[in-house]
Amino acid sequence: MPQTSRRTRAFAAGVTAVRPPRGSKSASDQSSTAGDGPESGVATGTWPVAAGKCNAIAIQFADAVIAHGKSIARGDRELATANAREFLACAGELLLRKPEGPAALARQLDHADPAVRVTAASLLIEVYRDRAISALRSVADGDSIAALEARVQLARLRT
Repeated sequence: MPQTSRRTRAFAAGVTAVRPPRGSKSASDQSSTAGDGPESGVATGTWPVAAGKCNAIAIQFADAVIAHGKSIARGDRELATANAREFLACAGELLLRKPEGPAALARQLDHADPAVRVTAASLLIEVYRDRAISALRSVADGDSIAALEARVQLARLRT
């Protein structure tokens, strides 16, 4: 069995709000964009201490979506389920924290990872319809699982 993080094990046990230690690296650090920083809510390589709770939860959401994809690729259903529970718990918490929460989740529509963009778009389609559709279209032309999901979501919107 592969090693799991303290955060993923806690989510598998049903805990919905675990923070990594201060100064620890975020799994989203590869998604860093020039000019972004903790104020923008976009991951820059370290866990945002001063960015506000919603931005931190949005980054945790992205990390869990990325980990979910990796768990599926490895065939680890148990860990993939724990990751899915984690990103859904983060999304639920963000959607309840209006208006800051949905806005923080909407920033993930510009994430470097297509799975994060599609997952965020699927959750935000009612709140940020135009931005969500744009994010889905940006991914839909590929041949990945995220592209397939984007095409399914776009087809669902046409009916």
